[in-house]
Amino acid sequence: MKRVSLALAAIISLAGCSAPTVQTEAAYAIYDGPATPTQQLTEKLLSDITAAVQEHVSDARITKGVPPVTLPAQPGNFALKNPYAGSANLNALAQMSGTNLEVPTCEQPIMTMNSNRSSVGEKSTLFVCVMPFESGYRTAIYASFSRRSGFTGNLGADLGTAIGRAIAGDINQYIPTVMANIKKSMQNDLGGVNVVKSYIPDSFKGPLADDRDTAQK
Repeated sequence: MKRVSLALAAIISLAGCSAPTVQTEAAYAIYDGPATPTQQLTEKLLSDITAAVQEHVSDARITKGVPPVTLPAQPGNFALKNPYAGSANLNALAQMSGTNLEVPTCEQPIMTMNSNRSSVGEKSTLFVCVMPFESGYRTAIYASFSRRSGFTGNLGADLGTAIGRAIAGDINQYIPTVMANIKKSMQNDLGGVNVVKSYIPDSFKGPLADDRDTAQK
């Protein structure tokens, strides 16, 4: 009840003040697990990673393919690409509208998982891909979270948003847990996991604090 009262007080104090702002943060982690890929191991790993995601993300869209006939010697790349890069006008419009310009992509993934969630004033995305190679599996995870704050001019909607956040918290709370569970699944199935690269902001770190790049610590 105290949290709700504080939320109400905050919204009322914002009425008539500054316009709402939208803040977006993103995180990613790339893990390699050493192994000799086999069909049995691949199916188990994909099943366990799927379960780790679906425990908290029921709306994930899953796409499974077949592994390359010849596995690459090196793991595929994970990258963030701007789909509007070829058009200056579209790129400018996207930036002005606050659209996230970074789209995650993976090379030759055997499985991808996507989820987009939204609540009043909040949006979150989750992307997972698994890429087998000669000596193991690479899993890349990308997540983003956008939150609107401030007074929008609609007191009823703002009160509802504030009360919902006070009771349930931000919708991004599941993201660090899912990322950590995916890593745990890889450790259980492959016997070990290496953090290849990561960017994990403070708002996401939680159980991922040890996976942050040295430059972030």
